[in-house]
Amino acid sequence: RRSSNHDEANTENNGNYRGHRWRHEPFDFSSRFGWDSFYKNGLIDRAKDSHDQDDIENDRIESNEMESLEYEWHGHIPHSVIVQTIAPSVYAAHEYYHSQREQQTHQQSQENKVSNDNPTSKQHSEAHEKDATATTASAATNHPPKMPSILIAGCGNSSLPRILHDAFLPTVPVRVTCLDYSPVCIDMISKMYGRSRPNMDFVVGDATNLKESLMKGKVEKEKVEYDVIVDKGLLDALLCGEGFDRDVERLVGGIREVLTKERWGMHVLVCFRLSRSLKESLVELGTIGRVDTASSHRDGVGGATNGYDDDDDDGLGNTALFWEFDIPVEGSETGRASFNLAMRCEERKSIHELETL
Repeated sequence: RRSSNHDEANTENNGNYRGHRWRHEPFDFSSRFGWDSFYKNGLIDRAKDSHDQDDIENDRIESNEMESLEYEWHGHIPHSVIVQTIAPSVYAAHEYYHSQREQQTHQQSQENKVSNDNPTSKQHSEAHEKDATATTASAATNHPPKMPSILIAGCGNSSLPRILHDAFLPTVPVRVTCLDYSPVCIDMISKMYGRSRPNMDFVVGDATNLKESLMKGKVEKEKVEYDVIVDKGLLDALLCGEGFDRDVERLVGGIREVLTKERWGMHVLVCFRLSRSLKESLVELGTIGRVDTASSHRDGVGGATNGYDDDDDDGLGNTALFWEFDIPVEGSETGRASFNLAMRCEERKSIHELETL
C-alpha cells in the first residue's frame, strides 16, 4: 500500500507545483520521522540553490522565497474547487457572526441608554457615560468580531492555507489554522505565510488527537470550533500505517468534536479513491447517535443503525456527519483522487440556501 500511494503521488506531482524539488525515495507515509526528513531535505535543497550554508542555519530566507517550497498532494484537483465548495459555509458563518455582533452592540447601547435616562445627578450621568464608552471600547479591543474559521488538518507545505486565507478578502476575512504533526513542516510554513497572512495560526499536533492538540496554549474553557475542516492527503497518510482503523476512528471522532454544530459545518476530504468498506466505516463513524443512517450517504453505501437517537446521553446526537462521496469536480475525472464532503445538514443544497437567509 505504501508503494502504491508513493507511486501515485509521484505520478501526479513530479513536474507540477515545483515537484522536481520534492522527488524522494519511498518512505513510510505514516511516520513523522519520514515526513520530517522529507521537509528537511526539500528545505536544504531549495536553500542550496541560492544561499550558502550560513543562510540556511540562520533562517535568512525571505518569505517570498519560502513560497517556492510549496508542494501539492493531489495537485490535479485545483484549490479553486475547494474555495467554491466551502464558500456557502464561509458566507453563512460570516452572516451569523456579524448578526451576533450587531445584537450585542445594540444590547449594550440599550443598556447604556437606560442607565443614562435615570441619572441621580449630572455628574453621575457623565461619569457613567464615560465608563460605558470605555467598557464598550475595551470589549471591542479584547473581543474583536469573530471570523469564519477554517482548519487544515495535516496541512503539509501546500499553498492551500494562503489560498483560503486570501480567497474571501476583502469583504470576508477568515481565520485559517494549519495543523501538522511535523514540527519541521510547521516551522517551514510559518516562515512562508506567518508575516504576510495575519489571520493564520500554526499548530504542531496530532490530528488523531485533534481537540487536545488544538487546545494547547488555550484557556481551559475556551471553545475550540471550526466552521470548515479540510483534509487534503492526511487520510492517505494514515491509511499507510499499521492498524489504521483506529487512527481513522480517532480522526473522524475529533472532526465531529471540533466542527461547528451549526448547519453550515462542512468537512472536505480529498484523497485517493476510497474502498466501499472504508466508505461504510466513515458513514458509521459519522452517524453514531442517530437512528436514521440511511439518509447519511448518497452513493449507495449502506450504514446500519446503532439504535441511538439525538437525545441520548452519549452527547453525540448533534454531531452527526452526513457523507457524500466521489463528487464530480474539476480534476477528479482522472480517477486518481476523489472529492468527498461530510456535512452537518443532510442535504448539500440546504447549505447553499443559507446564503440567502
